Amino acid sequence: MADIPYNAHFHGINFRILLAGANLARDSEVSVRHIPGSDITFIDLAGPKAPTYDAELFLQNVNDLQNMMNAIGEQDTLQDGDLSFDNAILLKVNRRKSLGTNKGQLASASWVLGG
Repeated sequence: MADIPYNAHFHGINFRILLAGANLARDSEVSVRHIPGSDITFIDLAGPKAPTYDAELFLQNVNDLQNMMNAIGEQDTLQDGDLSFDNAILLKVNRRKSLGTNKGQLASASWVLGG
């Protein structure tokens, strides 16, 4: 696995974002309240939420995975190839599969992208 080029980094950690596993999304904050027993529904639009970035990752070893887990809640620049997101905050990291202590780690991670 050493020949897999690392195309991304966050908080000093280099990793590979797997081709099938990156999602940049943005949605709106909407509250829908129906009044019971009536035909009235209130819809409140609060505007767009901050965008999110979810990705499937390949990390070089268990130390990089632990460093990524320790960076949860940290704000830094997320670099994914040509894409760069300033003020990204790491929300969560899930290990999917360990290929051994000194071998690759497959994980997923989620960031909220600040302004």
